[in-house]
Amino acid sequence: MKVLFTGTAGIQKSRVLTNLQKAFWELQQSANTPKKDFLRTPIFTLPKESHAPILDHKLYKGNITQFLAQSQRDQRRLWREAFDEINKEFAGARREHHFLGVHLTFRFEEMLWSPVDMDRLVRWAPHLVITLIDDAYCVRQRVHDGGYKAFTLSELVGWRYEENSAADHLCRLINPKKPPPNYILSVKQSALTLLRLLLKHKQTVRLYLSYNISLTRRAEETRQATNNFRRKMHNEMTHCAAFDPLAIDELPIISQPVETHLESLPEVIPGPDDKGEYKFPPSVKKHVNYDSAKKLLTYKRLMSRTERDILKGLAEDPAYKVAIDKLFEPDPPFLEFNPATNPNHRWPLLDPESALLPDNDLHNKYPAKIPYYELRNVSNALHGQVKNRDFRLIDQAHYLVIYRPTITGDPRLSEGVEAEYLYAKASGCPIVWYVNKAEDPPPESPFTKDFGNEPNYIYEPNEEPFWTAIKKLKPDPKRDSFLA
Repeated sequence: MKVLFTGTAGIQKSRVLTNLQKAFWELQQSANTPKKDFLRTPIFTLPKESHAPILDHKLYKGNITQFLAQSQRDQRRLWREAFDEINKEFAGARREHHFLGVHLTFRFEEMLWSPVDMDRLVRWAPHLVITLIDDAYCVRQRVHDGGYKAFTLSELVGWRYEENSAADHLCRLINPKKPPPNYILSVKQSALTLLRLLLKHKQTVRLYLSYNISLTRRAEETRQATNNFRRKMHNEMTHCAAFDPLAIDELPIISQPVETHLESLPEVIPGPDDKGEYKFPPSVKKHVNYDSAKKLLTYKRLMSRTERDILKGLAEDPAYKVAIDKLFEPDPPFLEFNPATNPNHRWPLLDPESALLPDNDLHNKYPAKIPYYELRNVSNALHGQVKNRDFRLIDQAHYLVIYRPTITGDPRLSEGVEAEYLYAKASGCPIVWYVNKAEDPPPESPFTKDFGNEPNYIYEPNEEPFWTAIKKLKPDPKRDSFLA
């Protein structure tokens, strides 16, 4: 088994692979590991001491600035030399199973390029590719801590997509008709998820978990019920590797209300009337509220560039167009990001100690000051990537599992769950439902008349039939070539 690990800067592949080895040996030696857990009899074992090579470390030996100063021809030569050295080590090793970490793409000073010799990687022919990703805000902090503070969120989010596209391209070059899988995996997923994908790949059932996120995060009871489901799926369904959408949670801080204190509104905004209210044009008024006593301006959420342009276009009086930018510029001009203590910034990690790469290395750096202009500029890309990534995770799963989609009491499917359901139906991904008959209303959608006719729709007052159905799921090899 040969596995290639890719990912941008700030992912820390070395730590991920070290934590993976640690999790493997803890599992093997723990008396609490069920004897039926098939990771007790893996197709191969991970070494206790030696670590998987990260090609980039050999490439620039801790001095990436010196490497970047080379001509691109010299960079390609150095890459080939580093790869050949590692490949020689693999050829002389007693082990037949090898992991290799690489960057497939490089970014610096807003330029994208790749010194990678794809032909060498194609001939090495990895059986699996794992593209590691993380919350963009954490990646940004690590990259900045490394001394590269010019990287913005927009550039890092774009780089993440480019790295994944390069990995997909490599897989198709290896075998155009039946490409090896490239699994996108968040480093905040449990190490068990990756162990199951690697060590029992053919036997592991891959699931994508779909549940209401935007509304359940607001109430402790629904958050706890959702976490209980996630924890049981990750820890007790030992034959499954579950791709969890909350392993990446980037939208909350660009979707929450923003407040800013203003000594005065821009002069072009007409002054308060006899009721003390400012005369905003209707197109702006529905987005903002100004408390003249507190001098506090509140608007529903951070405006993206597109939304600001629309508002400027909708304002009835040309004078307003000048004021819009000032009106929506928060003061202070940055957000203090602290997911370790503020659940409004990120859904708290399920079990940080079991994650491939928790963000505990950043806790002493929080709160991280992220300029609002960066959040505004990256807003559209983040929204687009969430939808694209969710569909991709369905593609790389054997089944879509929809859990209690009406847990909040609203029979309408959330926008995310509905989109995932429709995509799975259209792409031929089997769906398993669970709706709690005792507590949740049956789901409704304008696109489907009766969900009860679904083949794996479980509408019961307790969860036992649902978990029994999950335990009976089998992998479908036809869904392994999702890149074809």
